Amino acid sequence: MKRFLSDEKDIANAFLRACDALGIDHKNALKELGLSRVLLNYPECFVPSHMFNLVIEELARTYHCHDFALHIAQNLTVPHLGLTAKIASFSLDLRSALNHADNYSLYYQDSGCWQHHIADGQVCLYKPTTPYSSHYYPQRNLLGSAQMFMLLGQLTDGLWQPSSISLSFPDPGYRFTDTFSDFFQCELSFQQNRDAIYFSEDYLDYNLSTADLNMQQNLETQIKGLQQSIFEDRDLVDCARMIIDQRLRFSSCSETELAYFMGVSTVELTDNLNAVATSFKPLLQQQQLERARYYTKRFNCPGDLVARAIMPEEPEKLSALLTA
Repeated sequence: MKRFLSDEKDIANAFLRACDALGIDHKNALKELGLSRVLLNYPECFVPSHMFNLVIEELARTYHCHDFALHIAQNLTVPHLGLTAKIASFSLDLRSALNHADNYSLYYQDSGCWQHHIADGQVCLYKPTTPYSSHYYPQRNLLGSAQMFMLLGQLTDGLWQPSSISLSFPDPGYRFTDTFSDFFQCELSFQQNRDAIYFSEDYLDYNLSTADLNMQQNLETQIKGLQQSIFEDRDLVDCARMIIDQRLRFSSCSETELAYFMGVSTVELTDNLNAVATSFKPLLQQQQLERARYYTKRFNCPGDLVARAIMPEEPEKLSALLTA
């Protein structure tokens, strides 16, 4: 009987295979970071975490491997972007898939939540750019974009082709530019204001071989139950905390993203939070502190490393809160 391979285990295996192929000693790298070498034995906890994100970035930087995320992506059995992508994959066609995905974008397992719009015969599938994804975690960002690229090809049995791809981080230069071009096989633009995949609207009516409306309905029932646990019988502040925490399971959360998921403008969100004597920043920091405490306890991670992983823009501040 074939053993079930979880999404997290597949990503962990792809990470290890990429390290082996590139001659990276991942055990020594984990040790030098102050992390236990056995963390990868528990991928269900470690892979969807800021600590794994940090490891990817540190290895790419230490070994000057600016295409490290692409090597990981190439070693996956299938792309893994969370429940949202799974729901989309059971749609009848690509148009329906993207529309379904937009309804549940909060649950993407990526550095940003993908959305799409159509203009002049071109589909723009994009994720909003934040300093977290473009500056501090470009490799994790790239891994997500590579998986979305792979998913679109998989859903269309390899017939889909992008027109162009925009990436929010700088061109890595040297031989890495060629590696990126070989992987994506289309026009690339770096240091853009968002990460985006552009393709012809003609692909939207392509019927998906993975279509399964019963399975899609079952998954939607699950995810709607999750949404009820977030929103039902909760006040504004509790809803905001739950949404922030959902994003912090994997990435970060900006005020713009929170407003989007709460169905209001950023100005309305600010006014609503002010009306109950709070604001976005303290809410975010409170949830970041809770996440940091979880990592230090669950993974036995050094506090300063956890602070750098979760709040890379102000690690000293989070570190001080941890030790207070």
